[in-house]
Amino acid sequence: MHQRIVGNSDVIQKGRWLVKACRHINNTSPNGLHWCIFSSFSFSAFSLASLALLIFSSVSFLF
Repeated sequence: MHQRIVGNSDVIQKGRWLVKACRHINNTSPNGLHWCIFSSFSFSAFSLASLALLIFSSVSFLF
């Protein structure tokens, strides 16, 4: 159970890093915004997938 909480904070950490990287790239390159949208989309898709997996594993653990 403790490991799941650690994994969750790791996702939040990556999200914060992504926002920082986005701002930096947006300031330095004209194509930065496109990269930012793509990476944040894929990151949120990854987060949703891991969250669904987490819920599925805990539900299957209950039954």
